[in-house]
Amino acid sequence: MQNSGPGSFREALTMAAANGIATDDYIHFNLPGNTLADRTIVIRDELPLISGHLIIDGTTQSGNALGNSSAKILLVADRTSYLSSQYDYGCFNILNVTDVQIYGLAFDQFRSLTTKTNSNGQSSNASGIYIVSSSGITIGAPGRGNVFIQNDVGIYASSDVQHQNTNGKLKVQSNWFGLYLDGTESFQQKSALAHIISKDTEFGGPDPSYGNVLGGFSAYGLSVNGENIKIRFNRFGFDGNGGLSQRVGVTINLSITNGEFSDNLASRFAIEMGSKNVKILRNKELYQVANLFSGGIYFNYSQNIQIGSDDIADVNEFLPSLDGPFRNGGSKNIEIRKNIIHCSAYAYSVRDFATPSIQVLINSDTEYSGTATPNSEVYIYNDYTDCTSCSPLQFYQKLITDASGKWGITGNFTNMKFVANTTLITVSSEFTQPHILAGRSGYWYDKTDASCGMSNGSLSLTNALHLMKVEWYNRKGEKVGEGNKVENLPAGEYYAKGYNGKCYTISPYNASLFNIEPVFVTTNKKIQQPGCGKKNGSIKGLYFNLFGGGAASTKWVDENGETVSAGNVELNNVGPGSYTLIVTTGSNCTKSYGPIKLENTEGPNIDRTSIMIKKANCDNSDGAISGITATGLNNLQYTWKDEKNNIISHNLDLTGAKAGKYILEVKDESACEILTNTFDIASENNIEIDEMLALSSKTTCGKANGSITGIKINGNGTFKWLNENGEVVGTGIELKQVPKGRYKLMVTGPYCTKMSSVFTISEASTKNYISEKKVRNATCNQKNGSISINFGEAPKSLRWIDENNPSVTLSLSSTLTNLGAGIYKLYITDENNCESLYDAYEITSILPPVITERAITIETDKCGLGTGSIKGISISGGSLPYNYTWLDQDNKIVSNKPSLENAFAGKYRLKVVDGEKCEVNSEIYTINTETAMLEAPEVLPVQICAPGNAIIIPAQQKEGKFLLYQTETSSQPLASTTNIFRIQVDKNVTYYVSYTIGICESKRIPVTVEVAEKALKIASSFTPNNDGFNDTWGIGGLENYPEFTLKIFNRMGQNVYSTQDPKFSFNGTQNNGQLPVGVYYFIISLRTGCSNITGSLTLIR
Repeated sequence: MQNSGPGSFREALTMAAANGIATDDYIHFNLPGNTLADRTIVIRDELPLISGHLIIDGTTQSGNALGNSSAKILLVADRTSYLSSQYDYGCFNILNVTDVQIYGLAFDQFRSLTTKTNSNGQSSNASGIYIVSSSGITIGAPGRGNVFIQNDVGIYASSDVQHQNTNGKLKVQSNWFGLYLDGTESFQQKSALAHIISKDTEFGGPDPSYGNVLGGFSAYGLSVNGENIKIRFNRFGFDGNGGLSQRVGVTINLSITNGEFSDNLASRFAIEMGSKNVKILRNKELYQVANLFSGGIYFNYSQNIQIGSDDIADVNEFLPSLDGPFRNGGSKNIEIRKNIIHCSAYAYSVRDFATPSIQVLINSDTEYSGTATPNSEVYIYNDYTDCTSCSPLQFYQKLITDASGKWGITGNFTNMKFVANTTLITVSSEFTQPHILAGRSGYWYDKTDASCGMSNGSLSLTNALHLMKVEWYNRKGEKVGEGNKVENLPAGEYYAKGYNGKCYTISPYNASLFNIEPVFVTTNKKIQQPGCGKKNGSIKGLYFNLFGGGAASTKWVDENGETVSAGNVELNNVGPGSYTLIVTTGSNCTKSYGPIKLENTEGPNIDRTSIMIKKANCDNSDGAISGITATGLNNLQYTWKDEKNNIISHNLDLTGAKAGKYILEVKDESACEILTNTFDIASENNIEIDEMLALSSKTTCGKANGSITGIKINGNGTFKWLNENGEVVGTGIELKQVPKGRYKLMVTGPYCTKMSSVFTISEASTKNYISEKKVRNATCNQKNGSISINFGEAPKSLRWIDENNPSVTLSLSSTLTNLGAGIYKLYITDENNCESLYDAYEITSILPPVITERAITIETDKCGLGTGSIKGISISGGSLPYNYTWLDQDNKIVSNKPSLENAFAGKYRLKVVDGEKCEVNSEIYTINTETAMLEAPEVLPVQICAPGNAIIIPAQQKEGKFLLYQTETSSQPLASTTNIFRIQVDKNVTYYVSYTIGICESKRIPVTVEVAEKALKIASSFTPNNDGFNDTWGIGGLENYPEFTLKIFNRMGQNVYSTQDPKFSFNGTQNNGQLPVGVYYFIISLRTGCSNITGSLTLIR
């Protein structure tokens, strides 16, 4: 179907909105064809807002429903073109309206839509139906449900931005969420299937036909927040064909006050509840997977929650799960009555809140008894399955504890496995399932490790709950003891098994006992024998591992058992002797290593008797030292170092050495100090360059007339002068007639080559000409640029040229004017008559500013109030700052800002002057006047007691004023005001009031001013003679005065009749007796503030 135009869905919504809310509007469908494509309406841009009192019924379309659903029309967003005006808007946007019904529609692809406010950034969180501050909204009904396929949120019902006006009386029934039209699941990720903030709301209904089906994948599933909420007969984690979801469960978040969650089915429930005063009844899980992790119901600071009742028909049924179906995270008054809970070790767990207590003291084949909080109700369940921990599966019996808290039953319980909990008023305890829990240490056990390979370890429970017997087993399953603590255990792995009758639990993991004893590691052991008669022996690199952890003490003892060191595994500064390391653990396990024997030794010696030293030629590495001999204990270590302390060899003979000083170090295996000797290697056949008298002369005028002289050479060799590029520029000892640059002399002899220092020949210049420049660029497409140079000390002469025409001299002064864009060069001549380029200067052309109108918007002047504007003009080019001037048609300045605002209707132009005084002008723009028919004012009729001042009070407006007219067509008003009219009235009259802002005016509405005395119809006589004519006396018009009172008096002043009934009928009697003929008097009090009305009445028979 077409997206817009005659007969389109968009046109129908527009017409419904224009029709008002006096009566209900209906949108029915009659699309040709019966295929899915025929029934699909592609929404390419945002639909109009949904108006109140509107019924949109897709089931009115003829033909079959779509797929297996009850929807007949599919609404699909074209995500390539759709622009959402607000972040949360969806397909249907229901804002601040009442009484809307939506049936038989499917919504798809309203997800991650581009928003108009941020088209290049964050996409919208779109929905099928978006509801804010509305009431009386019905979405779906039996046989007429809607389908929400792939949308960010199916239904998003929210309060306003101030969180003050919420939704109310919302019904969501018989819909599919997260499913395709054939009933299969949509696995496209969605933010939520439905997010509802509302009061007095029904999700589902009184029987299964009203229930919603929720499946597929979503991050938050269903979220409901509000008061007086009913969630009934829904199916969570299903497909549309009655099958269970393959994703196991839909998350549910409930923050409701006063409500019920009942008769719902789920593959598995995953509910987080922060609610108050809620009943949870007759719900059931269906997805049977053993020990499946399931969210169950997590009570997050809830209050007054009832789960099940004492009526067995109200039980909830939960399947096996690791964490259990009910978890209390700081909630109070959680009341658990009769339920069916399959094998779950933690049927109900409580954190941070006190509950009634219960303890089983006897659990045998003939008696089941214990204690609980006095006067509480004990619920006993039997688990007839092979579930080892026993769950509250089958309700067995309910007991009331006595004043001391005792409870119990007897009988033949051979085939029974009991578990119980207790409830005191509205607070329930956990169940008596056996538990081995972690203590404050984080472990389920305390331990003492075994040591020295002995059976001296122990284990004990840290947090046992509802255990009547405890057995301990090793890793092989062999029983090793009973009770809360077991002792005399060797190193190994163990677990505990805790019983409550036939129910038992096993510790969550094995506890490990280690054998704590030191094991020595000698891999890096290093022994230093004492020497030279000193206590300088040591034993290092020896350490030990203490498997299982713990502390240990260490000490070294000598051959006499005397302690020579304590607290260290290294032994230092000892003399000859036998030493043993002793390690003792915290459990008194002692191990030793040794003894290690240390003996006294002598140090090293160097013999120079046969030494031979070979000189080094020039700077070559061909010197050598040989013929040295050395002695010492065991292995000797040699180290040669140069005079900078760099190590150059570890051999006894030194070869390949340059001339210089060298040090030989000799170390043996004794504790004696290192022995050192110093040796000299001399040099021969040297070349020396003496630069003491060297002199460099500078070049002049850029010529090659520089020189370097005065160098002396000691030794024989050839000469080469090299420039900075390595090129030979001379072969004598002096260098002459060369240009400026950097040079060095290379002298080559038979054994070596020497290089001189680098000499610099620079250009001679007697002056350094320092200047300041002022450059002004050309502007406004003119040749008005200039360059001005101010020298501190002027050169001999100046010359300016244009780079593009260098043969023409532009000026010989320090200033150039009338310049266009280009590069201009300045040459100077110094006192040596050498001309050189001083600098080059660039003149750029700064274009005038440009006015761009691509984004211009012109707002009309509404009602002549000066609300017009011209915005969106941009300025580029030129130079900053820009000065703005808006001029009207009379050339008067109306604004100095980039945009024109708060302007009256008229013609305007913008003048812009940049920082260089370049001026540009825009075209003439026109702001038109916009008039509108304003909504008519609300004014109540006026009643006054008598002729005089009347006050007409229109309903107040924030702006504008009210006009009072004599007639509906009067050309001029009688008066104007912003609040009330005060007018002089002497008879019943009708005026006309309108509301005006600027030149806009509403329709004139009539206002009746009624004078009470003129409005009452009072007869002066009546004849109560039962002839059927004028037998009673009444007053017309009193119905307008509900506070009135009437009293009739006789001539003696006695009250003969009183009434406050505006429809009274006086028949001339008093106390069932006829009053005499004559004149009577009446007093009428209309209301407080009005003078009484008096008169006479003649009774004639």
